[in-house]
Amino acid sequence: MLIVKSVAALLAAATMASAVVISARDFTAIATYYDPNGGFGACGNPLGNGDLVVALSPSQYASGTRCGQRINVSYNGKGVSLVVADLCPGCQGANGIDLTEGVMALLEPNYIALGKITVDWAFA
Repeated sequence: MLIVKSVAALLAAATMASAVVISARDFTAIATYYDPNGGFGACGNPLGNGDLVVALSPSQYASGTRCGQRINVSYNGKGVSLVVADLCPGCQGANGIDLTEGVMALLEPNYIALGKITVDWAFA
């Protein structure tokens, strides 16, 4: 009986650990999307259309000092942790971000029709 309770407790703990919710609240901004198609991002690495990366506006990119830093992005109860890998000179507003198309699809299945979404994000 003790073994059954221990196994149940371990399973419950493992389930709770896998259900981590990423919350982001420092900035509310417009998120757009792009396809890097294997090209090099401003941080110097090749980027794929499904990579979990983000391009920041010039003010947030801070001349590349944010390269490699993580940000958490949330939208309609969904969240994702991304790595800063590119610069977005055309981002909307000082806190606007550009997501790879794969990330945008994760957050909003209707992304093509919408073109952009309003997200919350924060540096991790």
